[in-house]
Amino acid sequence: MKIFTTIILLSIVTTISAEQKTKLEEKFENIKILGTQFFETPLPEVLIELQRLSKQFDLTEANPLEKGVQFVYKSLGSDTPPKITISLSSMSLKNSISMICEMVGWHYHLAENRIIISKFPHNIGENPLRTEFYELKQVSINKMIGGASPMQDPFAPPKTKPNTSAAKLKEFIQQNGIIFDTSKGHKFAFDGFQLIVTHDRENLLKLENILREHDPDVTPQISVSSILMEAPVRSLAKFAKELKLTKSDTENFPFISTDIANKLIDLMQESGEIKILHNPSSMVLDGNQVNIKSGIEYHFTPANESTRNSSPANSSKSEQLQGSAKKSPRYIGLSLELTPRIKKYQIIEIDLSFQFTRLIEDKRSDKNEREPIFWSSNTDTSIQMNPGQSFISVGASSEKGLELISFLTAQIKK
Repeated sequence: MKIFTTIILLSIVTTISAEQKTKLEEKFENIKILGTQFFETPLPEVLIELQRLSKQFDLTEANPLEKGVQFVYKSLGSDTPPKITISLSSMSLKNSISMICEMVGWHYHLAENRIIISKFPHNIGENPLRTEFYELKQVSINKMIGGASPMQDPFAPPKTKPNTSAAKLKEFIQQNGIIFDTSKGHKFAFDGFQLIVTHDRENLLKLENILREHDPDVTPQISVSSILMEAPVRSLAKFAKELKLTKSDTENFPFISTDIANKLIDLMQESGEIKILHNPSSMVLDGNQVNIKSGIEYHFTPANESTRNSSPANSSKSEQLQGSAKKSPRYIGLSLELTPRIKKYQIIEIDLSFQFTRLIEDKRSDKNEREPIFWSSNTDTSIQMNPGQSFISVGASSEKGLELISFLTAQIKK
C-alpha cells in the first residue's frame, strides 16, 4: 500500500460566544421594511409610521397582537420635535432608526418591551466611572516599565531622587491606549505595589487585559483552530497568483503570514472550487495536550475491514483486530492530537499527530456482512511557528485530480 501523509492547516478563528438576544432585539434587527420617504415630518409622526410598518412586515410573529415593535417618543415637553426629511431604502428597522437618530443627533435604547427615542442618552445622570484596585508584583512592574539600571555603581552612596515608577507606569498604560483626562474625572495612583484607577468600564477592561498580559502567574493559553480542504491540484499556486503574492510573501513557505493565509482561504472559498472538509478549533493551556475530533464513528466488525492508502502502522493494527469478533468503531473524519508550547520570543512549538480517514466504499459480503473500504492519511510531526504565522501543507487526496490543503495557526491568549 502507498503511504499518503498530510499536515493539518490551522487558521485563526475568533470563537467568541454571542449573548442570547431578547425577542425585542431580534425583531428590531430582523424586521425589514420597504423603502419609504419623509419630508419635513415631525419625529413623533415618523415613529408612528415606522411602528405601523413594523407590524406589517413582522412576518415571523404568529400572534397578531404581538406583531411589530412599539416606539416611545421621549422629550422635555417644551421642546419642538425635530423634522425629518429622508428617503429610506429597503433596510432593517434598526438601520432605519439609527440613520434617523444620527441625522438629528438623538438617541435610542431598548427597554423591556419598547424602543425609546430620546434627545439624551438613556444613562444620562449616571456616573460611568468606576474605581478599581490592582495589586502588582514587582516582576510585572519590571516587565512594563523596566527594572533597575544595570549600570548603577553598587558602591555609590544612595541618591535621594523621587520614585518615578508611578509616572513611568502611567506613561506605559497611556501608550497602550488608555488616556487619563482629569477634566473627565479620570484618576491614576500607584504607591509602589497597588494601582488605583478611576475610569470608565471599557478602559478598565483594557487595563485588566494589559495587566494580565504582564502577569507571569497567569498561565497563557494557546488558541488553535484548523481548516482542512479538498481542491483541484495546484490550487494553492493558482490562488496565490491571483492575490499577486510577492517573493517576500512566500519566501518562508510552508510558513506564511496569517493575514495572507486568511486571504487565500477567503479567495478559495469564494471561488466555489474547493470543499471544506473540517474546521475544528480548541483552546489549551501552555504545554498541555488537547485531542480534537471532527467527524463520526463508524461501527463495524474488524474482521471484515479493508483499508486503502493507510500507513504500515495502521495495516498491522488492522491485522491484529481481525481475530476479534466484537464490533469496534472506526473514526471517520479528522482526529488531532496537539501539544503546543510557548518558547522564547513568543514562538509556539507544536507536537502534532493527526489522522484523516475517509470511507471509500461501504461494501457488503454475500452474507450481508459489512466489508468497508477506508482511505487514511496520518502524520506525526513537530514544528515551530513565529507570532503571526500560519503553516501550510499540501498532500494527496483519495480523489483523482484533487489534493488536500491544510493551514495551521496558533495564537497566545492571556
